Amino acid sequence: MVLFFKLCMPSNYTISTKFYARKEAVPETNVSTKIVIYLIDPYLDFGKTLIIYNWYTSVELAELLENRKTYYIGTLRSNRKSNPKEVINYKLQKGKCFSLSSDSNVMVMKWKDKRDIYMCSTKITNRMVDIVKRNTISQKPETIMMYNKGKGCIDLSNQKASYSNPLCRSMKWYRKVLMDILLDTGVVNAACLFNLTTKAILPLHIFGLH
Repeated sequence: MVLFFKLCMPSNYTISTKFYARKEAVPETNVSTKIVIYLIDPYLDFGKTLIIYNWYTSVELAELLENRKTYYIGTLRSNRKSNPKEVINYKLQKGKCFSLSSDSNVMVMKWKDKRDIYMCSTKITNRMVDIVKRNTISQKPETIMMYNKGKGCIDLSNQKASYSNPLCRSMKWYRKVLMDILLDTGVVNAACLFNLTTKAILPLHIFGLH
């Protein structure tokens, strides 16, 4: 099985990709960290901000990126070994949050919504911001607001690619890799550039006909 990873800009443009066939894994190597560093390596040390899903997130990765002058915001799985137990085990009422920051400038936060949500960030802020929804004001951590805004680029890129994806289960893996490059990356990137330069809002299926 081949997995496809990509790094996207706020414009939904894919700037880096990696295919992973699992056989590359080395027991002593954290695969998720290796993939992240591979994707973002050309953009390290420039003060950029990386928004990332919980499969990749760890305190160790946050510290590594902090040392490379790269900000980091990500959702966090509660069972990561390096998680501070004080945060993971802290009991919260709905709408409340609790966080701790390390000497290495890494914050781990827990927020109680419908369920417990864990965040790891080097853009340290535990400030709560007001959210207006259906004429009701509630509060949400600023870190989660930044995460939700940032992850939209990869979500939208995947969504656009899925609209006209011809992949089928019977297709050989190497053909799927080729189609991923041509459609999930190439065509979506071309459409993003076209819309940016022309100020148009042309749907992907219409763009592909031109």
